[in-house]
Amino acid sequence: MKEKVLTQARGILAGLRSKGSFTQNLAVAFSSNALAFVITFLFTPIFSRIYTPEAYGRFSLFNSIAVNLIVFASLNYTNAFVLPRTKESFMNLARLALGLCVGISVLTMGVFLLFGHQILAFFNASDLAGYMYLIPVAVFLGGLSNIWNNWNLREKEFRRNGGVQIATSLSSRLVGLGYGLLIGGNTPGLILGDLVLKTTSAVLAVGQSIRSQLGELLRHWNVGELRQIAHEYRGYPLYAMPGTWISVLTSQAPVFLLSRFYGVAAVGQFSFANSLLNIPIQLIAYSMGPVFLQRATELHHENPERLRDLVSNMYTKVFYIGVVPFGIISVFGEYIFTIFLGKQWQLAGVFAGYMGYYYIFYMISFFLASLYTVLNKQNYTLLSHIINLGLMVISFIPGVLLNDSKLFVMCFSISSVLAFLANILMVFRLFKVKATKVLLRSWGVLLAVFVVLTLLRLALELVFPLPK
Repeated sequence: MKEKVLTQARGILAGLRSKGSFTQNLAVAFSSNALAFVITFLFTPIFSRIYTPEAYGRFSLFNSIAVNLIVFASLNYTNAFVLPRTKESFMNLARLALGLCVGISVLTMGVFLLFGHQILAFFNASDLAGYMYLIPVAVFLGGLSNIWNNWNLREKEFRRNGGVQIATSLSSRLVGLGYGLLIGGNTPGLILGDLVLKTTSAVLAVGQSIRSQLGELLRHWNVGELRQIAHEYRGYPLYAMPGTWISVLTSQAPVFLLSRFYGVAAVGQFSFANSLLNIPIQLIAYSMGPVFLQRATELHHENPERLRDLVSNMYTKVFYIGVVPFGIISVFGEYIFTIFLGKQWQLAGVFAGYMGYYYIFYMISFFLASLYTVLNKQNYTLLSHIINLGLMVISFIPGVLLNDSKLFVMCFSISSVLAFLANILMVFRLFKVKATKVLLRSWGVLLAVFVVLTLLRLALELVFPLPK
């Protein structure tokens, strides 16, 4: 056993020293995510005392509109950058993505020139009217960054992408902090920080490899060749992009509806809680996801019978990683946010409490859903997104009818748990995992942890009651 561990350790160290190896690339990705997490974590208590929930709500609505439009900026063709076998085909694909990015950004500007005030009025956010023409700018910069980042993936420039992530996180936080301290904690400071983030990403992502090919990219535009490459990879805009957009829309729908029915302050409280809960997801899931996917792909080709055990073990491991920390957020969220972020974010703590357990199943689903790619079952991905969106729409009804933002977020969290459970069960069925045994054991642990933490919360309230 000891010799086996030492052999594995030597293999990992050798991989870390080997330039361009999967292990080294994974280490770069994880360390970059970890450092970006630390930066965000350190700035959060400061930002929470400078910027108000209303300011954060307006920015969140601005960002949600931009994020949804960025999905269309290249019609998902950037995800196919790693596929072309010839440089000529790749360059035409890159030209197509760049042309679409420019065209859709210009189209977005036209839409906001004509209908911008009506769009913002519908979402109860007319205060954003002075900044709505920056949304097409954000769409262009986001689309451009996506092109360069996927180009870097093709060139295996993982280190550059990691460095860009750290630089963008730090620069945007410094700009937002500087604006808040010198001018005030208003919406423009957050929007400016976001635009600096996207600009920094779009500039720094262009390394020597891309710079040396920019001249060729901007020349030799041939409409016939672009039409041919668009047809060759038509599956991305026709099938991959709708699933991606539904996923993004589902994640941003609470922002739009909270703004419409409860105002920007409720949006700010929800978005602040949501952004903090997303940090461990980005750190763990986005860094470790490629490892799991690689292992699953290897087993699919070499020993498919073992995939069932891999799926079951991954569910169990991720569940036990998340059940205590997210359980603490669920039970003590109101205390944590009030004490560390300030009294004005107490409602965000309540929202975080409702969403805590939902994030456990989100993280599990994130890993397991990647297996659809291994089995070439992308239609299951689209189906899971549609189920999630459908359940979410139904869940919004009670909160809207009763005009209760807390009930709105609670029902959203419950529907999300059900949607992710449906997705997990689909994966279990594909790989013939005995779902009943696995789920009963994990839900028993979840209930036990919840009861213990709730008893601790009740005891804490007797000693340190929260201010009303």
